[in-house]
Amino acid sequence: MDNWTDSGVFSRLAKTLLARLTSALGVIVLSVLLARMLSLEEAGEFFGAFTICMGLSIVLRWGQDIMVLREIANAAETQQHTAVWHAIFLVGGLSVFVTAALLITATLTDSNATLLYRAAAPLLPLALMNVFSAILKGNNKPALGGLFEVGLVSGAASILIFLSSASTASAAWDCLVISAWVLSASIASYTVWIHDIRWTRPTNLIHRVRQSFDLWLVAVLSYLSQWGGVIFMAAVANIAEIAIVNALFRLLAPIQFVILTLDAFFAPRFARENVSNCTVAHRQSVYFGLLVVSPYAFIILTRPELLLVTIYGQSYGGHGLALQLLAIASVVQISMGPNGMLLMMRQAERTVLLSVVLRATTSLFCFALLYSWSPIFAAVISFSAGVFLQSLFNRRAAIRLLRHQDSFGKKQ
Repeated sequence: MDNWTDSGVFSRLAKTLLARLTSALGVIVLSVLLARMLSLEEAGEFFGAFTICMGLSIVLRWGQDIMVLREIANAAETQQHTAVWHAIFLVGGLSVFVTAALLITATLTDSNATLLYRAAAPLLPLALMNVFSAILKGNNKPALGGLFEVGLVSGAASILIFLSSASTASAAWDCLVISAWVLSASIASYTVWIHDIRWTRPTNLIHRVRQSFDLWLVAVLSYLSQWGGVIFMAAVANIAEIAIVNALFRLLAPIQFVILTLDAFFAPRFARENVSNCTVAHRQSVYFGLLVVSPYAFIILTRPELLLVTIYGQSYGGHGLALQLLAIASVVQISMGPNGMLLMMRQAERTVLLSVVLRATTSLFCFALLYSWSPIFAAVISFSAGVFLQSLFNRRAAIRLLRHQDSFGKKQ
């Protein structure tokens, strides 16, 4: 393995983090721009559709981004090509089918037709984008892979929204759709060209569907644990609350993108290295993560109201405590390490699935219990409690797994 010293790893991690933070900046800029250019209700309408669309794109990936990342890290070149085309056909086929179903439903019904049209338009590019991102990450390009994700689409959409002076949710959504299609096509072309991915006829896709079912459940339940409250509020038309909750979560984007960076950077190493090197990588991820997020977390914990009002405006003030709770939960998650990714890369996704079920159950219970008191705090507390329990569960599971694999390896 190349350069497992702290200095060498931290240098490469810094480059990957810079790309990820660029992507995170796109998410934040989009959120801030719409908060400033649209009314609270219009912004809530846009982000309600955005949250539903992102959830659908995760459903349609069927865990193929994780499957591709794990397979490329371990497979020979010809096997990599097979894995890539299997993933592209599976995700692309599901996306086309669901997009067609949404468009037909929107045509035949008057209720929620606009929402269905909006959700359908960018589904295919958003679902496929993470598959191509996984190909880059698996081929030791974590910086490029981290950059070429939804944050880049959000950044491009922000530029179009600003230039077109979009004043409605519908106009802003059109900018997002254009950005998603153009960038996804560009990323797909670049990835296939740079890695010379040769055509391989996909076979036995049903087996692949079964093989990746647990990974799919993990991704879907994880997304619902964080954004399920927003989807529910969109269904019952709590538009203003959606805008507030979205603003709070978007301010967490730098911390969340650090977590995603650590996952993407260390995933190939977790897949192919021995137990000793996995333990070293885990320790390095915790050190680096806490070092990077500490300044921003300090600002959130000491000046949350100032941060909210400065970035979003007075109408978003009064929610400093909620922002502090979200920051604390995310810092705890980093301090536990990338245990979920470690478990999945070492083929223990069933354990991760159990942890996600625990998180989803906890989040659902807290949200249902607190919603009538405060929809915003219900979303925040349900997320925070679920993240804490899942992080603790995965940490204990990762320790047990590495100990077991280490003792098994010594017996061989």
